[in-house]
Amino acid sequence: MMGAASGGPVAGLMSVVGWRESVAWLGGADLLLAVLVFVVVRDRPAAVNHSAPEAEPQTGGIPGVLRNPQVWINAVYATSISLMFVAFGGLWGASYIQKAYDLSEVAAAGIGSLLFLRGIAGCLFFGWYSDDLGRRKPPMMFAGAGALAALVCLLYFPGIPLAGFELELFLVGFLSSANIISFAVARDLYPKLAGFSIGVLNTCFFAGSAASQPLIGKLLEHCHPSSQRHAGLASLTAGDHRYALSPLVLFMVVGLIASLPARETSTATPSP
Repeated sequence: MMGAASGGPVAGLMSVVGWRESVAWLGGADLLLAVLVFVVVRDRPAAVNHSAPEAEPQTGGIPGVLRNPQVWINAVYATSISLMFVAFGGLWGASYIQKAYDLSEVAAAGIGSLLFLRGIAGCLFFGWYSDDLGRRKPPMMFAGAGALAALVCLLYFPGIPLAGFELELFLVGFLSSANIISFAVARDLYPKLAGFSIGVLNTCFFAGSAASQPLIGKLLEHCHPSSQRHAGLASLTAGDHRYALSPLVLFMVVGLIASLPARETSTATPSP
């Protein structure tokens, strides 16, 4: 999230010191992060409750994981609600913001980075809240509905001022980060096969990410008159972007629907 959120500042840094120096600074930040992980992160905190009952009988091994509908429902939820970060924040959002609000590329990228900064806050909040509540499903449903409503406002109310747009972007980023709960669900379902269960979720997420970006690109191409395709993004309007970004709304609907048949997996005791 921090890497994606740094897109706007890095674009400004590149314009001042060049791309080689900017990449060197990013490499230094990565090295610092690696050191912090080595010093701080522990494989198994002492507070883990090893006697907690398992949410799913550990039978069938890896084929049993693949046959469990709850594994796939959870993966669909995590993938669908997350694509806003990948397709909008990662690739197409800055060009939409630039067109909609007549901003420079760097300014548009800076506003787009707000999505990821809010996502960081949301990951921390929903991870804590789900454990504190002792439930997984209610926060997932609430976040799915809220993210869908915020995204509809963000795309289909083009007259809102820039401050209102930033607020909607805040809500979408914050609420979409409830996908972090899906990783806990994957572990809850199969504590002894957590690596594989989470791997299935990650595979679905990256497959969806790989498909969503070119899908929106194809829809943007469809908006081009054939005589203007040589002009690239410059010939597209904000309305063209809204049309092409509309699948993100459908993905949010899919994510919300997927949260409905999801089974509660948390065995934690809610905080008093």
